[in-house]
Amino acid sequence: MATAFLILCDRPHKHLFLWAQSEPNARFYIHYDAKNDIDELDFLNGLNNVFILNDRHSVYWGGFSQVSAILKLFQAALSDKDNVYFHLVSGECVPLQRVEMLEREWVGLPEGTIFLESNDCKRLRYRVRFNAPHADTVWQRHFFGKVCTKILQFADKVIPSRMPCYTGSTWFSTDRGAALAMIEQVSGLRSQVSGLRSQVSGL
Repeated sequence: MATAFLILCDRPHKHLFLWAQSEPNARFYIHYDAKNDIDELDFLNGLNNVFILNDRHSVYWGGFSQVSAILKLFQAALSDKDNVYFHLVSGECVPLQRVEMLEREWVGLPEGTIFLESNDCKRLRYRVRFNAPHADTVWQRHFFGKVCTKILQFADKVIPSRMPCYTGSTWFSTDRGAALAMIEQVSGLRSQVSGLRSQVSGL
C-alpha cells in the first residue's frame, strides 16, 4: 500500500526534494510544464520515489492542457498497482501532515471515496457553455483574451439557459477505486472531453 502525490509544477520548487526525501514510502509523480527546461528538476535526481513524466504538455492555467496534464499524472500513478491513495497538488503545496496520518484517515472509508469540492455556480457557466477562441492559448491571460471573456460573460447573461455548471477546487484526493473509475469515465466520453479543448475549463 502506497500513497502517491501527483504534482502539477511549472517552477523548480526546492522544497520538493526535502518533502520526497522525508517520505521515502510515498511516490511523487511530477508533470513539469513543457514550456520550461526539464533540466531545472535535476536536483531531484537520485530520489527513487520521484517520477518525472517525459510526456509533458505546455500548460495554460484554466485551459484543457491543464486537464490533459492531470490525466497524464493519474495514468502514470495508476500504472503502479501498489499505489492506493492519490493526492493531486500543485508544486507550491506544502504538506501539513505525515503520510502515515493521511493513510490512517482513509482506513475505514468505503472503496471509491473521493474528496472533491463541487458546487453549482451559474456565474461561471460561460466557461463551459461557449467555445472560446482564446481558450488554452497564450492569449488567455492577455488583453485580447480578457475582452473575449467579458463578451462570453455578457452573452451568458442575456441568452437564457438552464444549463448546469459545477465548479470546485482543482486539487483533490481519491482512493484507487475512484481514480480508476474517473479514468474509465473519461475514456468512455472521449469525444465529449475533446470538445472541451475550445472552452475555458474554469480550473
